Amino acid sequence: MLDTIRNLWYHKYAIKFLIKIIRNYFAFVKTKCKIFAQIYAYGGKFMIERYDVNEEWAHCGIIKAGDFCFLNYCVGNVGGSIEQQVNGAFDEMEKRLALVGLTLENVVQMDCLFRDIWDIPVMEKVIKERFGGKYPVRKSIQTEFAHFGGENGLKFQADAVAYCK
Repeated sequence: MLDTIRNLWYHKYAIKFLIKIIRNYFAFVKTKCKIFAQIYAYGGKFMIERYDVNEEWAHCGIIKAGDFCFLNYCVGNVGGSIEQQVNGAFDEMEKRLALVGLTLENVVQMDCLFRDIWDIPVMEKVIKERFGGKYPVRKSIQTEFAHFGGENGLKFQADAVAYCK
């Protein structure tokens, strides 16, 4: 009798384990079906397009992947005041966005890097002037820049994500 109870107990957990495996498998299949549906919607292949390729630094200025564009290392007017550099970075961002038919209003997220984090109010002023009230989410980070360092060097850099649809 005890062996029968042990066998039933064992089978109960074995069945629960098998059910869990089957559920995970179907969740995996469901996820893959969604991905294949997205790929099918793009004509059978998921497109990743690279623009503004810099072979020397081994990076792209903008990458379009699906419904989003990813921009990095937007800088400009290096050596100028913080306001000039913020405007220069947004000029560079606009130039890259134009490569894929977008504007600053398509930007949904930004990472803003500062040599001095207390320059945030200057950036906020420029954003109010240039983004037409369609402000992205953002975070601000203080850093020492590896390129163009020093007192008169790089003071601001922006990285961004833009929505393409």
